[in-house]
Amino acid sequence: MPTPGTLCDRVSQAMAIIERALAYRQRPYIAFSGGKDSLVVAHLVSRVDGSVPMVYCDDELLYPEHVEYIEAAKAQFGDRLRIVQGGGLHRQWFRPWKPGIEWWRPPHRDMEVLPWVSERNVSPGELASRLGYTGVFLGLRRAESVRRAGILATSTGLDWLNGILYCNPLVDWSDADVWDWVHEHGLGYCPVYDRLAEVGVSRHHARLGPLPLSDGRHLWKGWPDLYLGLLKRYGRRWTVPGRRRPHDMDALTWLDLQEALSAIHSCQATGSGPGAAEASPRSWNVHHMELPKRVTTGTHCLRQVPGS
Repeated sequence: MPTPGTLCDRVSQAMAIIERALAYRQRPYIAFSGGKDSLVVAHLVSRVDGSVPMVYCDDELLYPEHVEYIEAAKAQFGDRLRIVQGGGLHRQWFRPWKPGIEWWRPPHRDMEVLPWVSERNVSPGELASRLGYTGVFLGLRRAESVRRAGILATSTGLDWLNGILYCNPLVDWSDADVWDWVHEHGLGYCPVYDRLAEVGVSRHHARLGPLPLSDGRHLWKGWPDLYLGLLKRYGRRWTVPGRRRPHDMDALTWLDLQEALSAIHSCQATGSGPGAAEASPRSWNVHHMELPKRVTTGTHCLRQVPGS
């Protein structure tokens, strides 16, 4: 929970933490995810020192608006915003930018390839060390979740680990504090938040993380074309918490039916073809289907990176 007091009090606390961090370390970076918390951190740090670099880790499988938002941020900040290859294993099945396969979308033209992040999760501190930084500004808050509250239970906003300074100036901020600051200062936030709100996701639970971490219900309601494309490429990965049956079953059944009917009509027209008389929705595998014609994937479709 946020500490007692006003937003003004917490802003003063955050600015004091930032000033101390900049006094301790000469080369920190801002971990910029494109989310509301890192946006506010970047804004507060820039009020003290507008030259502190920002680093964005691109995890490949993202909301399309998130990709566009980062492209706009890069155009605005130029060399100050450094885009690097994301890594690790999301939900135990997805590795961003895995070599040897067709990627979901092309990377940003300025994305730096970091081979050492592909096979494991890299902490912000290790990323700092390997990229030549001595500290990192993060947007972590106790109020985000029980897990975050536990991790930050004894944090004062400045913590040392393996010679790297971890700075969390928003450690005691609430969701309302963050959004109040965003609106008060007219900060341009990622439009994914508004789309999530439209499909019933509260501001507290809205997250911009990689799509493997997203709830299938929200994807289906807010980005149906994107969702169907994900199912076609990756299968039944998105489930609803607390339910054994994948939420995507209805969408998959609809896709299976459309594909099966198309095959039946084709066989009837030609009078030939294997399994013409036995075609059924249950005989089709999601990994081998084309999207129905009425589904337009637009910019969400799978594209091969030039030269890959």
